[in-house]
Amino acid sequence: MKKTLKTLNETLTSLQEKFDNMESKFEDRSDNWQESEKGEDFQDKMNELQETIDNLEMTIESLETFLDI
Repeated sequence: MKKTLKTLNETLTSLQEKFDNMESKFEDRSDNWQESEKGEDFQDKMNELQETIDNLEMTIESLETFLDI
């Protein structure tokens, strides 16, 4: 189980890095692009990724509690 937790934490780190990169890319774009349909779609993808990160964090915490780590 500890190996699984390690893999989940590595995945979490990777997803957080991806989110940070997406956020930087979004912020580097013009206000017009951010408010356009493409910008809104991009932001929706960022929100979905953040939700996935949040869910993975909760899963990891639950497993750690279950395993008493």
